[in-house]
Amino acid sequence: MGWKAVGGFISEAVLHIAGQKLHDYTLVRLRWQEVVGATVARNASPRKLENGILKVGVKNSIWLQEMILYKYKIISSYKRYGLPIKDIIFFLNTTNNEQGNVR
Repeated sequence: MGWKAVGGFISEAVLHIAGQKLHDYTLVRLRWQEVVGATVARNASPRKLENGILKVGVKNSIWLQEMILYKYKIISSYKRYGLPIKDIIFFLNTTNNEQGNVR
């Protein structure tokens, strides 16, 4: 058996625990910082993925406008991972929960 990075095991474990229903959303969350970069990831986070529509909470109206400009680039990046994102809806995050919840 070959060596595998610990991060790979953790990602696989998270996907397994999340189950099929949350598989794509979990992949979105795991790849978020890689797709958008560290600065954006601190100011916006995925909240829900349903029927190909990703809902992303943002910190303030400035970040809301910025994210709208990068919408299609984000969709394109996720498509390279095989994730079926058709559209993104950005909204002002009105909760103090920075990590986000699936509802």
